[in-house]
Amino acid sequence: MSRMTRNSLFAIDFSQVEYRILCGLAGQQDKLDALDSGRDLYCETAAALFKHPVTKAENPVERQFAKKECILSCGYGKGKDKAATQAKAAGYDFPREVTDGSVDYYRRTHPAVVKFWGRCDAILPYIADGGKCHLEGTPLTFSNEYLVLPNGLKCRFELVWCPEVKSWFRKVYRGGLAEPNDSVDQLRAKGYTKYWGGGLTEFCCQALSRIRLSELMLFAHRELGMRPVFLVHDEYVGIAPDDECDWLLERMLEFSRLPSPWWLDGPPFDAEGLVMKRYAH
Repeated sequence: MSRMTRNSLFAIDFSQVEYRILCGLAGQQDKLDALDSGRDLYCETAAALFKHPVTKAENPVERQFAKKECILSCGYGKGKDKAATQAKAAGYDFPREVTDGSVDYYRRTHPAVVKFWGRCDAILPYIADGGKCHLEGTPLTFSNEYLVLPNGLKCRFELVWCPEVKSWFRKVYRGGLAEPNDSVDQLRAKGYTKYWGGGLTEFCCQALSRIRLSELMLFAHRELGMRPVFLVHDEYVGIAPDDECDWLLERMLEFSRLPSPWWLDGPPFDAEGLVMKRYAH
């Protein structure tokens, strides 16, 4: 009788991939250098917000707040009211002094990101006009009302200007087409929502992060003969015999740290991995 093969799960999780891509697009090089040198920006941010030293082991709640509600959430231009609402919804019982401070701190320490929102805002009229344009220093190209991603995928950006509030609106739901001088209520009824450079920044970062994960999936399939069991955000989870897991994990981690061929001068990437018998996110 042959011996039963025992399998384990292995997981590869990109480290701050969305944040790294954002800083790479914006040219926020000091933060990329900090990550590359091994600094814990979450602890540093929490220490600034809560006015005392913070470590991962001793202050997990404060560090997690700094991670989720400041570093990873303020990158797309949210204001102070939204910051307070989101923090409360996430279960953080902190005063407005802290939630407001998270917005101020982020914008003060990420001037290039703030400037990038403005660059994205300035390009919206060109996207709406259907012309071709390229965001200098990035892999982002727009043509004929589409964002053309590095893997060839095209994402439609149907934009309309609303004179009532002097703002752009983007169609995100099904509905009728916008007419000149439609009111805000009319546009919303037709499936449009208010849009600006922060929203475009978020879309681009998340789209490029998904391409990074797709590249890992293709590498695993083509080079290692592996398919994912499932995906969780930017995490790849696979299964393999026990005696192969460590080798497969190391190969995939090596690939995860390479630059993308479509952005060779982009941000440095990193990833973490784990072999386990039962998945725990």
